[in-house]
Amino acid sequence: MIPIRRKRTAPAPVERRACQRVALVAEVTIDSEHNLYWGLSENVSEAGLFVCTFRPEPIGTEVDLSFTLPTHEGPLSVRARVQWVREPCLFHADLAPGMGLQFIDPSDEVLQAVRAFVRCREPAFYE
Repeated sequence: MIPIRRKRTAPAPVERRACQRVALVAEVTIDSEHNLYWGLSENVSEAGLFVCTFRPEPIGTEVDLSFTLPTHEGPLSVRARVQWVREPCLFHADLAPGMGLQFIDPSDEVLQAVRAFVRCREPAFYE
């Protein structure tokens, strides 16, 4: 009798985000103790946003963040903390390197503007 080999499958990744993210390509300005960065975001939620960059700040760094939304007039400003970093990867060239920023005590204006934007967009990720 020939033994049957079963293919092992990895468990599905667990979604730990509490807020829905949507795609956002917008101008972002980050001012930290050591750097001033201007670039583009990749996605946004009412909890924070992902910023594409080859030079991310270290995890835990707090920054002053300014970004634009197509549905809101003028830039939005908020304090944010680097929660995670995506390094460049040759095997996943389609994933932009950068850093995930979590908003710190966002104002009502920021929350309302992001919520309104998220409501009118398709989710960036599906389960």
